[in-house]
Amino acid sequence: VRDGEDQPIHAADDFFEAVLQATQENGQTALGYKSGDGEMFRQWVMVKSEPPSVRRTVLAEPPVRPVAEHETMLLVRGGGVSREARTLHQRIQDLHPHFSEAEVDTFANALIARGEPLSLLDEQGENLNKVRRLVRHWTNQSSGLDPDNPYPLSGVRRHIANQLLSCFERTTTDFGRRTDPHSYALDLSGKLLPLDLQSEWPNQTEFKSLLSKVTELKLDNTRFSAKTYGLLKDFPNLREFSARNNELTTLPENIVSMNKLERLRLSENEIVLDEQSVKNLKTLINLEVLRLDDNPLGRVVDISRMHRLKVVGLRDTVITTWPLGTLSQPRPRGFLLDLRGNPINHIPEVEPGSPDAWLVARTRL
Repeated sequence: VRDGEDQPIHAADDFFEAVLQATQENGQTALGYKSGDGEMFRQWVMVKSEPPSVRRTVLAEPPVRPVAEHETMLLVRGGGVSREARTLHQRIQDLHPHFSEAEVDTFANALIARGEPLSLLDEQGENLNKVRRLVRHWTNQSSGLDPDNPYPLSGVRRHIANQLLSCFERTTTDFGRRTDPHSYALDLSGKLLPLDLQSEWPNQTEFKSLLSKVTELKLDNTRFSAKTYGLLKDFPNLREFSARNNELTTLPENIVSMNKLERLRLSENEIVLDEQSVKNLKTLINLEVLRLDDNPLGRVVDISRMHRLKVVGLRDTVITTWPLGTLSQPRPRGFLLDLRGNPINHIPEVEPGSPDAWLVARTRL
């Protein structure tokens, strides 16, 4: 027993005697027991203590939950069953233990709808195991564990590794649709300082097949090359792409090949459109959301072929006219066009009471 200054008070003794020694004179007075009364103190504690079941409930931190954790349920399945899941739902829960029961149901229903759910789940598990193996090997090579590359693991590379794992483990909750088995959301955004992703991007061939499965990509507050050889070449199947506050000066060249893209957000950059960029954007006919706010675009975009559009953000983009083709397609009644902060010099002439008139009236100028 030692005091607050780490000075010895008493030699080793049984627990209750040691407690009395540690409380010293003031504590002993409050308890009503002195040194040498360890056995009587023990009897008093036993009388005053609640039953074990009550103590476990009171001392539980956090409090006892109404639903047992997956790990607990895994251990109490019974002999043999606890070592291997039997049903589709159990196997999903084993693969993604952070899923709630509702998320497991949603995930299972999506697999069943595609047919052969167990085979599809096996494929999901293989992808996860593969990314874990590749990330472990890649980080080991980069952290001084490889004698041919004895350098500490950089913060950017560690960030990429962690986010790749989070993507395939489906632990992300604020981006993407993690209960969609056919969707993988990768968020590499910089939280505080901008991250130079391009300089640390993995170039191993084995990564390519996994990255091609990513369907949602978020690169806000990062730095990467907008050229065709940049990291975007590894993401051919994107349905959503966000790159806000990236100091981009041109439209990323790989955009033209993202023919599945539904949501594109490139706000808060320095993008200036040339004639080819306008043509490239025009080919994205599946877009539902297009946000180019706070860019000195200089040219208007052509949305004449984007029949699925719901939101177009062109606030503070130095344009003087409405987007080309705004009224060439029937637009949903909730269609939102934001043109605020621009020197717009005319308003389209439309028939009063028509759907086009409704669209023009809703436009933010």
